[in-house]
Amino acid sequence: MSLSPDGTILAAIHFSGKLSFWTIPSLTQLGEWPQQEQPGYDAINPTWRLSIEKRRKIKDKESFYPLIDVNWWADNAVTLARCSGALTVSSVKTLKNLLGKSCEWFEPSPQVTAAHDGGFLSLECETRLAPKRSRLDTRPEEEEDGEEDSDSEDEMSARVRYFSYIKQGLYFVTEMERFAPPRKRPRTITKNYRLVSLRSTTPEELYQRKVGTARP
Repeated sequence: MSLSPDGTILAAIHFSGKLSFWTIPSLTQLGEWPQQEQPGYDAINPTWRLSIEKRRKIKDKESFYPLIDVNWWADNAVTLARCSGALTVSSVKTLKNLLGKSCEWFEPSPQVTAAHDGGFLSLECETRLAPKRSRLDTRPEEEEDGEEDSDSEDEMSARVRYFSYIKQGLYFVTEMERFAPPRKRPRTITKNYRLVSLRSTTPEELYQRKVGTARP
């Protein structure tokens, strides 16, 4: 929940994904927006299609639809952040995005602050998995033979699977550690936290910045 700057409207996010507004202090419902009626609720970052790891997340895209945070841009506009990383400044009456047709994109599940002095802060966390070691890293000479070794690799893989099944059966019967399946190596996870500032900028200010950077 988040209270408007003038203290008259309360914005609330529900577990179902619904967004509702209530008048204060009477707690009379001013309006509600089910998740399916919220503009752009199912938008997914288009750059995710360029990453194999992110494309896997798109398969479970419904989990990125819900709102994760809400705060106030003005007395009649709220800042909405979704699990997908989509961020909009929306009108309380229509929920129209005041920033334009497209939303701003952050890492999944950003947190936002209330607007202050024409801007607000957003906290995002970028999570990356360390790449797995491939066969090229351990045995690069195997790839030099090309297609000639494809049959032998298939035979080796079938043989490895056959003996792994035998070892699993022996471990199930004897519970001896020598037959225990190999343990998977834990993958390293790197998390980068960023505090991003978004500010309202007029066309005149943008023009002055371009003129200032163009000077020698």
